[in-house]
Amino acid sequence: MVLGLEAPATVNAIAVYLVGAGLLQAVQTDLAIAEEFLGVNMPLRDQLTKDLVRIIGADNNQSQDFIEDHRNPWIAEGIGHLLLSISNEI
Repeated sequence: MVLGLEAPATVNAIAVYLVGAGLLQAVQTDLAIAEEFLGVNMPLRDQLTKDLVRIIGADNNQSQDFIEDHRNPWIAEGIGHLLLSISNEI
C-alpha cells in the first residue's frame, strides 16, 4: 500500500513526474515527427506549454466535462504509471 500521496511535497513531485515522464516524451516525439515530415521546427518549450494547457487547462477554472473527460483521466493514467514503476522497484 502506498501512503502519503496527499502530502504537498508528494503532490508537487507527482506533478513534475507527470510533465517530465509523460507529456515531455510525447511532445518530443510529436516535434520530431513534425520536423521530419512537415518541416516544422517549433521550440520544445513552446510546444510543451501549449500541450500542457490543452491537456490539463490553463488553470482550475475548467468545465466539469473537461475535468472528467480530459484532465482527470490523464492525471490518473500518469499516477497509475508512476505507482506501477515504484512497485517494480520495491
